[in-house]
Amino acid sequence: MAMLIEDQLREILNGALVTHPNMSATELVQTALRVAVLRDDPLAESWLRIELEGIRKESGKSPEISECHSRLAALVGTDRAQEQVSAAIESLIARRTMDGKNSVSGQSIGELESLNRATQELHDTPITPGMTPIDTGLASIDRTKMRATTTPILMQQGAIIQRVRQAAFGYLVRVEAELVRGQSVPDVIAQGRAFVEATLAVRAPDAHSALLSAQDRLAQDDDESLSHAATSCRRAIKALADALFPPSTSVTDSEGATRVLDDERYRNRLVEYVRSSRGRSTHADLLASNISALATRFKSLDDLASKGVHAGIRRAEAESCVNWTYMLAADLLRIEEERESVA
Repeated sequence: MAMLIEDQLREILNGALVTHPNMSATELVQTALRVAVLRDDPLAESWLRIELEGIRKESGKSPEISECHSRLAALVGTDRAQEQVSAAIESLIARRTMDGKNSVSGQSIGELESLNRATQELHDTPITPGMTPIDTGLASIDRTKMRATTTPILMQQGAIIQRVRQAAFGYLVRVEAELVRGQSVPDVIAQGRAFVEATLAVRAPDAHSALLSAQDRLAQDDDESLSHAATSCRRAIKALADALFPPSTSVTDSEGATRVLDDERYRNRLVEYVRSSRGRSTHADLLASNISALATRFKSLDDLASKGVHAGIRRAEAESCVNWTYMLAADLLRIEEERESVA
């Protein structure tokens, strides 16, 4: 039987919290990133990726980090997401700012640790034995000068590495505490789900009922209930499409491609909803910037949800189906929210 996500998290945390003194900072950050990905925690995932990749001009524009920020905006709204991202970046810069200086270490944590090791080796270089007393004395003077230069560098590097370690370790400790309290999802996910459920109840009651049913079925944990959870997700997706972009005639785009938008092609209707919202929603603009990936995402989720009808579905698949349906709903409802604000 596949291990449940919560069990995987507990196993990773138990191992990391015991062995962390023997782990490098890079290994600790990598472990924290794995936890963030498993928990679907986009804010933590974004800053942990920057720690691993380094601070670059294009850091915020990398596909992985941009996708994290997009998910965060879907969950908590664009303004709140910008606030949270700004706070996380400020914290990241603060822990990488050199003590007593205004300069910031932009290396990845792996690069910084490698540089620290090389500096330490240079600092510890012994005097070559067997030299004449004069040469030995000159070498001792040179080594003293070199150590006077490398010692403050080592201290700066070590302080930054330690702060990065503390940030990653602190995240793991917080996640463990949340799991002990029975909080299986991060606060940001809980906020996003609350937004989705409250908004669906008003805008798409049928989708709201189907999604709540999926949640209830998922909690029962038998094979039949897991299948019903997946099929409920499929009903929720279609009901959302019906509410946001009701069935209509076909459309032909500027490139001559025709898309059927009847009742059955609800995935097409969701894509068209995003297309038609460009210019009226920054979230729609972001999603529409890679419309083929969006269409693939819709199809993948629909295929997973359809497994509940045509075949058995594993617990992990059912969990993913429900989580992804919430995220899809959050994305689309944020578009609707922004469209109305500029109407």
